[in-house]
Amino acid sequence: MLEMLESGENADVVFNVDGTQFPANKRILMRHAKTFEEIFENTNQSNEKGEEEISIDGVDPFHFLMLLRFLYSDEVPPDFHEQDHHAILEVANRFGCFRLKTLAANEIINRGVTTDNAAGMLLFADAQSCALLREKAIEVFVGNPKSVMASPGWSKIADSLDLTKDLMQLLVDSTGDCKGTNCEGPFTNLGVADLRKKLHEKDLDVDGTRKMLVCRLNEADTKE
Repeated sequence: MLEMLESGENADVVFNVDGTQFPANKRILMRHAKTFEEIFENTNQSNEKGEEEISIDGVDPFHFLMLLRFLYSDEVPPDFHEQDHHAILEVANRFGCFRLKTLAANEIINRGVTTDNAAGMLLFADAQSCALLREKAIEVFVGNPKSVMASPGWSKIADSLDLTKDLMQLLVDSTGDCKGTNCEGPFTNLGVADLRKKLHEKDLDVDGTRKMLVCRLNEADTKE
């Protein structure tokens, strides 16, 4: 499959990313990254070969190519652990590639979520709807709130009323069972991994914030 991407075989769309062109096959991309379907529906510009042309802004060509290679092969490069996983997660989230997003999140967690960076990680996780990273950052916060609140990134947390409210509620709750969500129900106390497992069993979307996962399960449960 990678040979097909590299040769441009069966390409019916060309992405222009900061001056670099990437021919690709729409069907392959839509199969593994849901956002591409929306992109293709809103595109009507074609080149002389009849291929759709799409300009992608705000993405580094290197990381966009990594996304394409993953969508074609379902594999990360051998040096994946050395890459900028924040940038990879952003690209994967933007184009709806959940598996690559999860792999990048796990790499970030494995590198270490500490009291010094937990606040920044939490802000990043919220911005990218990454429940896995958010849960880890919250775990660090609950374990040592004073150190996290003394870290450089805390001032930005304080600017977010909703996020601050969630974190303060966690401190009030001695068990931490609420995990920062107001979506009550039978699934409120489950961790992200268990929530995703249940969503997968019900053939439901497994991506999003923890609150989204809980509410999605609650909604499905009421319909059964």
